[in-house]
Amino acid sequence: ASVVANAINVADTTLVRSRLLDGGFSSDEARFLYGAYTGYALTVFHLPVGILATLGVSILPVIAGAIAVNNTKKAQTATDIGIRLSVMLSMPCAVIMYLMSKEILMVLFHNSSSSAMLTAIAPCVIMMCVTQITSAILQSAGKIMLPFFTALCGSAVKLSVSWYLIAMPKINIYGSAISSNAAYILVMILNLIAIHKCLSLKLNITAIIIKPAIATALMFGVMYISSNYISAILGDGFVYLAVMCGIGMSAYVLMLFLTNAISVKEVRKILKG
Repeated sequence: ASVVANAINVADTTLVRSRLLDGGFSSDEARFLYGAYTGYALTVFHLPVGILATLGVSILPVIAGAIAVNNTKKAQTATDIGIRLSVMLSMPCAVIMYLMSKEILMVLFHNSSSSAMLTAIAPCVIMMCVTQITSAILQSAGKIMLPFFTALCGSAVKLSVSWYLIAMPKINIYGSAISSNAAYILVMILNLIAIHKCLSLKLNITAIIIKPAIATALMFGVMYISSNYISAILGDGFVYLAVMCGIGMSAYVLMLFLTNAISVKEVRKILKG
């Protein structure tokens, strides 16, 4: 799976540059767009994705052990908490990158030219993180090839959509971000269906998706409404970014507790394994 993923990345790189040239961009313009997208936007994008990937590593032995002794209840609990944590941690990351893309890039690189690219790819954080945890769950249950096949389906969508959109001058490199969102939505859905059917594990959609989504919507609204007011007081910069993140996360965590989307007891139980 890793070899195929790297091969597809190489193919995607070649496709993006060639389709930008087909769209009427010069070689230098194509190089600039691709460099801005991969060097700045994707660098920030992969930070939370890489950190949250450790969830899959942590939960894999718990589920594998539970399935090995036919403890369906424990496997169910581990699956629910693993996916729920992935969703709850990735959603605020997506909101922050979506709303604060310019500020994040300015603080990290002193260059915000690719802020719109980061905004476009930000929602994919959620789908990619859920895909990682669901793939780990399937692998821990012995379904080694299923994540591989779902990844192939997603790769086919990504390459196809990229080929079609990137050559459009008005869309250009943003076609790669759009294709990533489309591809990982498909892979996430296929993985969730596979978990439900192949492992006979029921997923609590309300707890896993709906409640965190409500908290995320409140976080988005609070940050969007307060951004102009806070910016007028603090100006742009690291302090403004930190305060906005603090405000957003406070609203998000508060709503998680109000909707009972998070349970300390459940987290402790699965960590004790």
